[in-house]
Amino acid sequence: MESITLEARVPKSIAVNGEMQIDFDVEKKVVFEEVRETLNRRFYDADFHGKDWLKLHDERAPYKR
Repeated sequence: MESITLEARVPKSIAVNGEMQIDFDVEKKVVFEEVRETLNRRFYDADFHGKDWLKLHDERAPYKR
């Protein structure tokens, strides 16, 4: 990462260190729901080609089998 002051206009390196913990099970569920919501709002066929959208969601939801 770099920082630039208006006066000097020369990039100065900044040391950055950090940790991140990710619960991948939760992440998968969140991504699944975000994709479902996007498709629900933007799919070009309002009838979803005659498919039961809620049933498909429940059948394919992560960890619900």
